[in-house]
Amino acid sequence: MNTYESLAELVDETLCQPSGNMRQHNGDCLNRLCNKCGVDKVQLSSEIDESTDVIWTRYEYKNVHQKDGSDIRKIQLVKKEIQASEMIAYFKTLLQTFPAHEFRSKWQTQQQKHLLSTLPIGHCIAIHDYSENYKCIAKEEIQAAYFQRVEVSVHVTVLHRHAALETDGHDSTEDNPSIITEQFFVISPDPKHDHHFTHTAQGLVIDYLRSANSDFHTLHELTDGCSAQYKSCHCIGSFFISRNIKLVKTTMY
Repeated sequence: MNTYESLAELVDETLCQPSGNMRQHNGDCLNRLCNKCGVDKVQLSSEIDESTDVIWTRYEYKNVHQKDGSDIRKIQLVKKEIQASEMIAYFKTLLQTFPAHEFRSKWQTQQQKHLLSTLPIGHCIAIHDYSENYKCIAKEEIQAAYFQRVEVSVHVTVLHRHAALETDGHDSTEDNPSIITEQFFVISPDPKHDHHFTHTAQGLVIDYLRSANSDFHTLHELTDGCSAQYKSCHCIGSFFISRNIKLVKTTMY
């Protein structure tokens, strides 16, 4: 029986040894298509009594009731008290997909760093995401206002662009690149994080980039996989074509 000191060590136990100069695991192993490896290779300590009840916590989506009477799904840390065998079985189901997810995440991070270090002139990078809604609190308020606080949506964009003489006082060139990093916030009382909100936020970002750098013509967008916000046909297509912007879109895990 093995004792694993880290999650990485445990994951490697479920995969074949990497081969080649890149020392990367085979794609079939990562996607659990290989017959020579798998989560069944994990050997737990014989001291574990799988019939014993254990108390542990895991993240789950829960319906949370709002003050306006509606329900929204939020991910929360939930306490569990079940047999150790059920906990182990659940952990092994996570191990089924975790290696492939981890590989994609690391690969995308490497690609993002490479793109930033080799960003061509006229290209910009925008990393989009929504933050949790912000509850507005007045410095001085009557007691009734406590139950009627306004929430606002916050769309956050991290921008990486080349410096422009008219905006930054110096030019970025191919021989001497100068990348400017900025944060762009769109704050709105609209509580719906849908494609209409995203459409408006992206338009404001593009308008700013054009005003900051006249050479701007290509936008590399890095987003999560939410289809209602970034991946649907409503979010791309004619909107960017009409603005003469070349869009390179990447979904981050």
